[in-house]
Amino acid sequence: MKRNLQTLILLMFAFLMANLSFGNGDLSVNYAPAGWLPGTSELNEEFQDSVVYHSFSNEYISYTNTTNYYGGVRFTPQADFQLQGIRLLVNDGDQVEDDIQLSLYTNDNGQPDELIIELWDGEPTSVTLLDGNWNPVPGWVELVLDEEVYQDFEAGEDYWVVLGPIPGPPSWKFVMDNNNQVPGQRSKVGNSATNLTGLCPHDWVINLLGEYAGVFFDVQSVSLYNDIQSFHFAADTEVELSAKFINTGTSDSPEGEVVFTVTDSEDNEVFSNTVDIGAITALEDEPDSVTASETWTPTETDRYIASVTATFEGEDETENNEYQLLQSVVASDDWFIYDDGTFEVSMVPNEGRGWGVSFFPIAYPARIDEISVYFDAAHDATDLRVWTLTTAGEDEVWSYTGEVLGEEWTTIAVESEDYPDGINIEDGFFIAGYVDSDYTFQADNNPPVSGLNPDMPTVSSSIIEGVNYLDDSGNWAMRARISAGVAPQLVFAEDTLTFGNVQTGIITQRSLHITNEGDGIGHVTSINLTPAIVDVFAVVTDLPLEIAPGETDSIVVEWGPVEYGDLVGGMQVFVDDPSFPDGWLAIRLSGHASVTAVHETAEGVPSDYFLNQNFPNPFNPTTEISFGLKENGHVSLSIYNVMGQEVKTVVDESLNAGYHAVVFDANRMSSGIYYYAIQVNDFRSLRKMALIR
Repeated sequence: MKRNLQTLILLMFAFLMANLSFGNGDLSVNYAPAGWLPGTSELNEEFQDSVVYHSFSNEYISYTNTTNYYGGVRFTPQADFQLQGIRLLVNDGDQVEDDIQLSLYTNDNGQPDELIIELWDGEPTSVTLLDGNWNPVPGWVELVLDEEVYQDFEAGEDYWVVLGPIPGPPSWKFVMDNNNQVPGQRSKVGNSATNLTGLCPHDWVINLLGEYAGVFFDVQSVSLYNDIQSFHFAADTEVELSAKFINTGTSDSPEGEVVFTVTDSEDNEVFSNTVDIGAITALEDEPDSVTASETWTPTETDRYIASVTATFEGEDETENNEYQLLQSVVASDDWFIYDDGTFEVSMVPNEGRGWGVSFFPIAYPARIDEISVYFDAAHDATDLRVWTLTTAGEDEVWSYTGEVLGEEWTTIAVESEDYPDGINIEDGFFIAGYVDSDYTFQADNNPPVSGLNPDMPTVSSSIIEGVNYLDDSGNWAMRARISAGVAPQLVFAEDTLTFGNVQTGIITQRSLHITNEGDGIGHVTSINLTPAIVDVFAVVTDLPLEIAPGETDSIVVEWGPVEYGDLVGGMQVFVDDPSFPDGWLAIRLSGHASVTAVHETAEGVPSDYFLNQNFPNPFNPTTEISFGLKENGHVSLSIYNVMGQEVKTVVDESLNAGYHAVVFDANRMSSGIYYYAIQVNDFRSLRKMALIR
């Protein structure tokens, strides 16, 4: 479920740096209008080839408050390549400052080493900006080299292109793509050109422009996912694995072979499947998909690593042909884990900000028992929180401020005043988060990184002023123990709401009584009404309705018909009680609308009481009965059959002296002779009428 609760899920908002903090470290996400960037086929207008590691996702992320940092990309051409120009993407490109440098370095163990050439020092040759109203305006910055300084890259050799120092606002803001496909984790950030210690979860938008000496293909795996869309599931669940690949080379690949494998926590192979894959077209925007021909059904609770590897004859570079997926088979009272137990990233959040991890129970109701966190140093002021995101909305249900250990897991019981034995959750998911401005938090940035998987549920979030923004910031050092929760047991006192005979124009209310005989809090979440006579029909009670264990509450509905006839229909009452397999209970509705409102027919007061003959007579199915009152009094007007049995009361109310009439509706009565009688004060009168169908 790519959540999309998402309900709950706002915008991409995060950036991850390893062991590094620059200035305020504040980031924001800017969304460009779709289609404003050129696709890969249109990238080179003046150059034959390019080397590109970022994606063209049309969604980009950029620094806003960080100052004087350097960003670099490690490039490895798959064939001899001549560098003739560079193009990159920035925000506020029209405010370039003179001291920005773009330089080319050799590589030494994953770091820029010796300076090869300073490509520019100062304002670049040209800046191409997008026309439009989006502010700040992003645009391509393009540098075209003179022929005498063209640079020749050797096939398979690593080179670094480094930009900086980026001055920060109000000048340049360097841009990354906001796509989870991070080929080789090649983008880094640091506080100098040769000290790029921060490993980025996205790719700086830098393109090498030039010409390859030969043609090649380069297949890269960009995703591995399962069809149940869950990282945690129960034993005996049938799982189908699929993968996606792209070709970033200059020519189409040949046909190849894809191998799916699954290993357990002891590194024993428990599943293997090999399938063929067709040729992958070069530089296609959409990846090619392949699915395992067999399903995997684990029987034991354990942590499993699923892997996919693609092989193609003649491919020189296979560094990025593998993708991994961490999956856990869990039971009740298990820990839900996304990390591999080692942490490569340290981050200090800004004030009021932090990070969270989403946890999705495999069965409901579920209980959040414990949260475990890993910090690199002990301290006594950690701010931990838990939010539930359910059909009832988002709610902060727990917080903890206290001591944590250093370089080991700290486990804390999740309790609250309302839930002394753990937090109960009836649906949805929850986020455990860390919010603090003083202490470094840890994250696992080595594959498999669940937070970066583009085709699985979003499991990480950035927390900004108490609001959760689901994103792909990584595997934060947080685990949760989830067990079976306590369930409500909602008992409905009525299976039918009967309104009886209701006068048109009169609103009548009825109550549906519900008792919770279980241990968990029950919720009536919503009601669907399906009456045949809608007129004025509504649920009066505010929903969702919460019913505590042992308590009884009511749902009030009202009906105010404007035309006579039968009420035929029902209500679907949606509840969170697991004893209702469909999640709802059907309640029947019944009633009959009668046109029986008494109305005045003339002004003045008669000299005596009277009861007129009904008109029309015979009738079908309505007729008007008129009468007069010389004095105020309580009027009783009833209908009787030939056996003298009362079949309906038409009027039973106090009326003022005057001329009155009432329309009698015999919709549910059979043909025959009937009598109608009036009694008011000392006056009594009886008349006969005929109903003919």
